[in-house]
Amino acid sequence: MKSSLVVMEKLSPNHSGQRTQPISRLTVHHAAGVISLTNLLNIFVPTSRKASCNYAIDGQGNIGLCVPENYRPWCSSSTYNDERAVTVEVANSTTAPEWKISDKAEEAIVKLAVDICKRHKLKGLYFDPDKNAPDKKDWLRVTYHHWFKATLCPGPYIEKIMPRIIDKVNKELNPGVKELWRVQVGAYSVEANAKAMAERLRKAGFDTYIVKY
Repeated sequence: MKSSLVVMEKLSPNHSGQRTQPISRLTVHHAAGVISLTNLLNIFVPTSRKASCNYAIDGQGNIGLCVPENYRPWCSSSTYNDERAVTVEVANSTTAPEWKISDKAEEAIVKLAVDICKRHKLKGLYFDPDKNAPDKKDWLRVTYHHWFKATLCPGPYIEKIMPRIIDKVNKELNPGVKELWRVQVGAYSVEANAKAMAERLRKAGFDTYIVKY
């Protein structure tokens, strides 16, 4: 199974075969390099690499297939996440410390997420900062690699623009929904305080997420 947006295929042997769980997550990784789509896909071909992803995106917004969606890739350092997530490696447009991606790559992420939601009959994209929280039924949840391994992936830039990506995806899926105004509750210098406030809001019935600036 693959998206119709794919323009190149280079299948990796590094996967665990058919998924045992339905798709309910999207994990966007950064490639940690300014790299072409061909080279990005080739990275995951050797069995010695012991890593893969479902899709790869280059700086021009081209989308490549590495592992079919119905197979579990080796991408997030978490069997639980990889069983449920469509995983996407995105080439950077700059290197450290920001690890930016291009506007075209961002738009490709949006298009791919919309396509995934439509094909799997999911309502939209959302983010919950509590990695242990259960996934919302009929939604595609954004998760991060660094939740499962000591890594900077997906990098500060992708995390910064993820709320914008989520908004774009949901507007595309629900074009009749009127423009929404976001309300910021606060800003915290201590992560634990931010998480505590987010938890209070969730218990009160509000959707919320944490963005690191």
